[in-house]
Amino acid sequence: MNVIFIGPPGSGKTSVGQILAVRTGRRFFDTDLLIEKNCGNSVAQIFSSHGEAYFRQLESNLLEEIAQNQWTEVILATGGGIVVTPGNIERLAAIGQVVCLLADPSCLADRLGSDQSRPFYSPAIMRQSKAIVQFD
Repeated sequence: MNVIFIGPPGSGKTSVGQILAVRTGRRFFDTDLLIEKNCGNSVAQIFSSHGEAYFRQLESNLLEEIAQNQWTEVILATGGGIVVTPGNIERLAAIGQVVCLLADPSCLADRLGSDQSRPFYSPAIMRQSKAIVQFD
C-alpha cells in the first residue's frame, strides 16, 4: 500500500514521509522534487515563469503518471496546494492511503518563516486540506 501525505505548506509532509519511509523500508518521493527534476527548475521558478495554473497541471499530470505506472509500496509527500485542483483528491485516493497533516496557522507561519523557495501560503489550501479529513 502507498501512503500519501497532504496538507498545507509547512505541515511536515516531507519530514514525516521521510521518517516513515526509513522505518518501513519503502521508497520516498516528493511531488515537488519530482516536478523540479522533470522541469529542471525550482517550484518557485516554475510559479514565477509559468504561473500557478501551469504548476497545478504539472502536479495533476504527475499523479496520472504515478497511477498509470502503478507505483507500489511508496511514501509520497505532495505539494501543499495539490488538493486545490479538481480531481486531484480522487487521483490521490486511487494511488494510496491519503493522510492529511494539519497545523495551526501560526505554527505554519513560524515553520515557514521567510522561506522564499515556497509558493505562497493560502487560506484556501488550509480549508481544502481540512475538508480532506472528511473525504472518504
